[in-house]
Amino acid sequence: MLFDLDGTLVQSEKLEARSYAIAVQRLRGLAEPDDRAIEAYREIVGALRDVASRHVMESFDLVDDLTPLMTSHDASEPWQVLSNLRKAIYDDIVSDPEVIRDNQWPHAIGMLRTAREAGCKTALATMSYPLG
Repeated sequence: MLFDLDGTLVQSEKLEARSYAIAVQRLRGLAEPDDRAIEAYREIVGALRDVASRHVMESFDLVDDLTPLMTSHDASEPWQVLSNLRKAIYDDIVSDPEVIRDNQWPHAIGMLRTAREAGCKTALATMSYPLG
């Protein structure tokens, strides 16, 4: 049995949406993460990173906030800055094993446990880039 990590075993889309909300919070100097960023991300969940970052950037009119940061992020486009910021936030969020445990899909984890107990060969697959 093959299991995909992102979105199948772990609610990664939820965590990605949260990372956009925190990125908008930091860019705009808000007291709390902006939940509207979560909704903007939900509109395009599953899209490629550039499409998602552009959508959130346009939804919040962030070009003026992102443009001054392009040089320090080695970016040629403002959306790349948002993508870099969001990815760093996401990596920080998922580096906490408790966050991963708290965001598991219980039924999928149950199926994985049952498969392993039954002696089924299991493997984990992902299209995500390796960290580090």
